[in-house]
Amino acid sequence: MSLGLTAVLVAVSETANWHWLSWKTLGCIGAGLVLLTLWVRSESRSKEPLVDMRMMRIRGVWTTNTVALLLGFGMYASFILLPQFVESPGKAGYGFNASVTQAGLFLVPTTVAMLLVGSQTGRLERLLGSKPLLLAGAMLALASFAVLAFARAERWEIYVAAALLGSGIGLAFAAMANLIIENVGPEQTGVATGMNTVIDPLCRNYCPIEAQRLNDVVNALPRGAKPAIVAISVNVYGNAHSILMEDAQKWKLVPQWQWAIGQPAESAT
Repeated sequence: MSLGLTAVLVAVSETANWHWLSWKTLGCIGAGLVLLTLWVRSESRSKEPLVDMRMMRIRGVWTTNTVALLLGFGMYASFILLPQFVESPGKAGYGFNASVTQAGLFLVPTTVAMLLVGSQTGRLERLLGSKPLLLAGAMLALASFAVLAFARAERWEIYVAAALLGSGIGLAFAAMANLIIENVGPEQTGVATGMNTVIDPLCRNYCPIEAQRLNDVVNALPRGAKPAIVAISVNVYGNAHSILMEDAQKWKLVPQWQWAIGQPAESAT
Protein backbone atom coordinates (compact mmCIF):
# COMPACT_ATOMS: atom_id res chain seq x y z
CA MET A 1 0.00 0.00 0.00
CA SER A 2 2.78 2.42 0.93
CA LEU A 3 4.66 1.77 -2.30
CA GLY A 4 1.49 2.24 -4.36
CA LEU A 5 0.55 5.53 -2.71
CA THR A 6 4.14 6.75 -2.94
CA ALA A 7 4.31 6.05 -6.67
CA VAL A 8 1.13 8.02 -7.32
CA LEU A 9 2.27 10.95 -5.15
CA VAL A 10 5.67 11.05 -6.86
CA ALA A 11 3.96 11.18 -10.25
CA VAL A 12 1.70 14.03 -9.18
CA SER A 13 4.52 15.98 -7.53
CA GLU A 14 6.68 15.82 -10.66
CA THR A 15 4.03 16.83 -13.20
CA ALA A 16 5.54 20.32 -13.47
CA ASN A 17 8.72 18.73 -14.83
CA TRP A 18 7.40 15.57 -16.44
CA HIS A 19 3.96 16.81 -17.63
CA TRP A 20 0.78 14.80 -17.17
CA LEU A 21 0.94 12.75 -20.36
CA SER A 22 4.63 11.88 -20.22
CA TRP A 23 5.64 8.24 -19.92
CA LYS A 24 7.21 8.90 -16.52
CA THR A 25 4.00 10.31 -15.04
CA LEU A 26 1.74 7.70 -16.58
CA GLY A 27 4.21 4.97 -15.69
CA CYS A 28 4.37 5.97 -12.00
CA ILE A 29 0.61 6.30 -11.76
CA GLY A 30 0.12 2.96 -13.51
CA ALA A 31 2.70 1.26 -11.28
CA GLY A 32 1.05 2.73 -8.19
CA LEU A 33 -2.38 1.50 -9.23
CA VAL A 34 -1.00 -1.96 -10.01
CA LEU A 35 0.69 -2.15 -6.60
CA LEU A 36 -2.49 -1.04 -4.84
CA THR A 37 -4.51 -3.61 -6.79
CA LEU A 38 -2.06 -6.37 -5.85
CA TRP A 39 -2.18 -5.27 -2.22
CA VAL A 40 -5.99 -5.41 -2.16
CA ARG A 41 -5.94 -8.81 -3.86
CA SER A 42 -3.36 -10.16 -1.41
CA GLU A 43 -5.29 -8.91 1.61
CA SER A 44 -8.55 -10.32 0.23
CA ARG A 45 -7.07 -13.81 -0.15
CA SER A 46 -5.11 -13.89 3.10
CA LYS A 47 -6.45 -15.99 5.98
CA GLU A 48 -5.14 -13.44 8.47
CA PRO A 49 -5.10 -10.15 6.55
CA LEU A 50 -3.54 -7.02 7.93
CA VAL A 51 -6.59 -5.16 6.62
CA ASP A 52 -9.85 -7.08 6.22
CA MET A 53 -11.24 -5.97 2.85
CA ARG A 54 -14.68 -7.31 3.74
CA MET A 55 -14.72 -4.87 6.63
CA MET A 56 -13.77 -2.03 4.26
CA ARG A 57 -16.88 -2.81 2.20
CA ILE A 58 -19.23 -2.28 5.13
CA ARG A 59 -21.48 0.65 4.29
CA GLY A 60 -20.81 2.55 7.49
CA VAL A 61 -17.05 2.17 7.00
CA TRP A 62 -16.56 3.07 3.34
CA THR A 63 -19.03 5.96 3.45
CA THR A 64 -17.26 7.44 6.49
CA ASN A 65 -13.88 7.03 4.79
CA THR A 66 -15.24 8.76 1.68
CA VAL A 67 -16.46 11.69 3.76
CA ALA A 68 -13.05 11.85 5.48
CA LEU A 69 -11.33 11.97 2.08
CA LEU A 70 -13.55 14.76 0.75
CA LEU A 71 -13.40 16.82 3.93
CA GLY A 72 -9.64 16.31 4.14
CA PHE A 73 -9.12 17.64 0.63
CA GLY A 74 -11.35 20.62 1.36
CA MET A 75 -9.64 21.38 4.65
CA TYR A 76 -6.04 21.21 3.43
CA ALA A 77 -6.86 22.97 0.17
CA SER A 78 -8.37 25.86 2.11
CA PHE A 79 -5.33 26.11 4.39
CA ILE A 80 -3.10 26.55 1.34
CA LEU A 81 -5.25 28.41 -1.17
CA LEU A 82 -7.12 30.78 1.13
CA PRO A 83 -3.95 32.61 2.27
CA GLN A 84 -2.86 32.88 -1.36
CA PHE A 85 -6.23 34.37 -2.24
CA VAL A 86 -6.26 37.02 0.49
CA GLU A 87 -2.60 37.91 -0.15
CA SER A 88 -3.31 38.66 -3.81
CA PRO A 89 -3.26 42.38 -4.68
CA GLY A 90 -6.62 43.98 -5.31
CA LYS A 91 -5.50 45.22 -8.72
CA ALA A 92 -5.42 41.61 -9.88
CA GLY A 93 -9.21 41.61 -9.67
CA TYR A 94 -9.46 39.71 -6.39
CA GLY A 95 -7.79 39.44 -2.99
CA PHE A 96 -7.08 41.95 -0.19
CA ASN A 97 -3.31 42.52 -0.52
CA ALA A 98 -2.89 40.98 2.94
CA SER A 99 0.49 40.41 4.55
CA VAL A 100 1.60 36.96 5.70
CA THR A 101 0.51 37.76 9.26
CA GLN A 102 -2.85 39.08 8.10
CA ALA A 103 -3.37 36.00 5.96
CA GLY A 104 -2.80 33.85 9.03
CA LEU A 105 -5.41 35.86 10.93
CA PHE A 106 -7.97 34.96 8.26
CA LEU A 107 -7.60 31.34 9.40
CA VAL A 108 -7.97 32.08 13.12
CA PRO A 109 -11.79 31.59 13.01
CA THR A 110 -11.20 28.10 11.64
CA THR A 111 -8.94 27.15 14.54
CA VAL A 112 -11.20 28.69 17.19
CA ALA A 113 -14.31 27.06 15.74
CA MET A 114 -12.60 23.66 15.58
CA LEU A 115 -11.58 23.98 19.24
CA LEU A 116 -14.97 25.13 20.52
CA VAL A 117 -17.17 22.86 18.42
CA GLY A 118 -14.91 19.81 18.69
CA SER A 119 -14.87 20.05 22.48
CA GLN A 120 -18.67 19.75 22.54
CA THR A 121 -18.89 16.81 20.15
CA GLY A 122 -18.88 14.15 22.89
CA ARG A 123 -21.84 15.74 24.62
CA LEU A 124 -23.70 16.14 21.33
CA GLU A 125 -23.00 12.51 20.35
CA ARG A 126 -24.70 11.26 23.50
CA LEU A 127 -27.77 13.29 22.58
CA LEU A 128 -27.91 12.87 18.80
CA GLY A 129 -25.55 10.08 17.81
CA SER A 130 -22.48 10.19 15.55
CA LYS A 131 -24.14 10.16 12.12
CA PRO A 132 -26.13 13.40 12.50
CA LEU A 133 -22.96 15.18 13.64
CA LEU A 134 -21.02 13.92 10.62
CA LEU A 135 -23.77 15.09 8.28
CA ALA A 136 -23.98 18.44 10.04
CA GLY A 137 -20.22 18.87 9.79
CA ALA A 138 -20.29 18.10 6.07
CA MET A 139 -23.09 20.61 5.50
CA LEU A 140 -21.22 23.33 7.41
CA ALA A 141 -18.13 22.70 5.29
CA LEU A 142 -20.29 22.88 2.17
CA ALA A 143 -21.75 26.17 3.38
CA SER A 144 -18.22 27.49 3.90
CA PHE A 145 -17.21 26.85 0.31
CA ALA A 146 -20.54 28.19 -0.92
CA VAL A 147 -19.73 31.49 0.81
CA LEU A 148 -16.28 31.50 -0.81
CA ALA A 149 -17.87 30.79 -4.18
CA PHE A 150 -20.47 33.53 -4.18
CA ALA A 151 -19.55 36.08 -1.48
CA ARG A 152 -15.86 36.87 -1.19
CA ALA A 153 -15.61 40.61 -1.87
CA GLU A 154 -15.39 41.64 1.81
CA ARG A 155 -13.03 40.52 4.54
CA TRP A 156 -15.82 39.58 6.92
CA GLU A 157 -17.15 37.12 4.36
CA ILE A 158 -13.82 35.27 4.44
CA TYR A 159 -13.94 35.21 8.25
CA VAL A 160 -17.46 33.76 8.16
CA ALA A 161 -16.43 31.10 5.66
CA ALA A 162 -13.39 30.19 7.79
CA ALA A 163 -15.55 29.87 10.91
CA LEU A 164 -18.06 27.66 9.09
CA LEU A 165 -15.26 25.43 7.83
CA GLY A 166 -13.77 25.08 11.30
CA SER A 167 -17.17 24.21 12.77
CA GLY A 168 -17.75 21.59 10.10
CA ILE A 169 -14.34 20.02 10.54
CA GLY A 170 -14.67 20.03 14.32
CA LEU A 171 -18.00 18.21 14.18
CA ALA A 172 -17.21 15.77 11.39
CA PHE A 173 -13.73 14.60 12.31
CA ALA A 174 -14.61 14.13 15.96
CA ALA A 175 -17.58 11.94 15.02
CA MET A 176 -15.81 9.79 12.41
CA ALA A 177 -13.90 7.48 14.73
CA ASN A 178 -16.96 6.64 16.81
CA LEU A 179 -19.07 6.15 13.69
CA ILE A 180 -16.62 3.59 12.33
CA ILE A 181 -16.37 1.80 15.68
CA GLU A 182 -20.16 1.52 15.75
CA ASN A 183 -20.10 -0.39 12.43
CA VAL A 184 -17.37 -2.97 13.11
CA GLY A 185 -16.73 -5.65 15.69
CA PRO A 186 -14.47 -5.14 18.72
CA GLU A 187 -11.64 -7.11 17.09
CA GLN A 188 -11.66 -4.81 14.04
CA THR A 189 -11.74 -1.38 15.66
CA GLY A 190 -7.97 -0.88 15.53
CA VAL A 191 -7.67 -1.67 11.82
CA ALA A 192 -10.84 0.21 10.89
CA THR A 193 -9.86 3.42 12.64
CA GLY A 194 -6.28 3.02 11.42
CA MET A 195 -7.37 2.93 7.78
CA ASN A 196 -9.48 6.01 8.38
CA THR A 197 -6.39 7.72 9.77
CA VAL A 198 -4.41 6.84 6.61
CA ILE A 199 -6.67 9.19 4.66
CA ASP A 200 -5.42 12.22 6.59
CA PRO A 201 -1.74 12.05 5.51
CA LEU A 202 -2.89 11.20 1.98
CA CYS A 203 -4.83 14.49 1.82
CA ARG A 204 -2.09 16.36 3.67
CA ASN A 205 0.53 15.29 1.13
CA TYR A 206 -1.54 15.48 -2.04
CA CYS A 207 -3.18 18.88 -1.48
CA PRO A 208 0.07 20.89 -1.11
CA ILE A 209 1.37 19.31 -4.31
CA GLU A 210 -1.73 20.27 -6.27
CA ALA A 211 -1.84 23.70 -4.66
CA GLN A 212 1.75 24.32 -5.71
CA ARG A 213 0.92 23.26 -9.26
CA LEU A 214 -1.97 25.74 -9.22
CA ASN A 215 0.25 28.46 -7.79
CA ASP A 216 2.77 27.84 -10.59
CA VAL A 217 0.00 28.25 -13.15
CA VAL A 218 -1.22 31.50 -11.61
CA ASN A 219 2.28 32.96 -11.37
CA ALA A 220 2.95 32.10 -15.00
CA LEU A 221 -0.05 34.10 -16.22
CA PRO A 222 0.37 37.72 -17.39
CA ARG A 223 -0.41 40.17 -14.61
CA GLY A 224 -3.55 41.39 -16.35
CA ALA A 225 -4.75 37.86 -17.00
CA LYS A 226 -4.85 36.59 -13.45
CA PRO A 227 -7.87 34.41 -12.69
CA ALA A 228 -10.62 36.15 -10.76
CA ILE A 229 -10.92 33.24 -8.32
CA VAL A 230 -8.87 30.09 -8.01
CA ALA A 231 -9.94 26.56 -7.06
CA ILE A 232 -12.00 27.50 -4.00
CA SER A 233 -14.82 28.84 -6.16
CA VAL A 234 -16.81 28.20 -9.31
CA ASN A 235 -17.12 30.17 -12.51
CA VAL A 236 -20.43 32.05 -12.44
CA TYR A 237 -20.18 33.67 -15.85
CA GLY A 238 -22.55 32.65 -18.61
CA ASN A 239 -19.75 32.14 -21.12
CA ALA A 240 -17.67 30.07 -18.72
CA HIS A 241 -17.09 27.17 -21.11
CA SER A 242 -15.69 29.30 -23.93
CA ILE A 243 -13.55 31.26 -21.46
CA LEU A 244 -12.04 28.09 -20.06
CA MET A 245 -11.21 26.73 -23.49
CA GLU A 246 -9.68 30.00 -24.68
CA ASP A 247 -7.68 30.41 -21.48
CA ALA A 248 -6.45 26.84 -21.60
CA GLN A 249 -5.11 27.31 -25.12
CA LYS A 250 -3.76 30.82 -24.58
CA TRP A 251 -1.97 30.18 -21.29
CA LYS A 252 -1.22 26.46 -21.76
CA LEU A 253 -2.79 25.52 -18.47
CA VAL A 254 -2.13 22.11 -17.01
CA PRO A 255 -5.27 19.99 -17.49
CA GLN A 256 -6.24 19.50 -13.85
CA TRP A 257 -6.64 23.25 -13.29
CA GLN A 258 -8.40 24.26 -16.51
CA TRP A 259 -11.75 24.14 -14.71
CA ALA A 260 -10.54 26.42 -11.92
CA ILE A 261 -9.74 29.51 -13.99
CA GLY A 262 -12.50 32.09 -14.03
CA GLN A 263 -13.01 35.37 -15.81
CA PRO A 264 -9.63 37.15 -16.35
CA ALA A 265 -9.16 40.48 -14.63
CA GLU A 266 -9.30 43.57 -16.79
CA SER A 267 -6.26 45.29 -15.33
CA ALA A 268 -3.52 46.22 -17.76
CA THR A 269 -0.43 44.07 -18.10
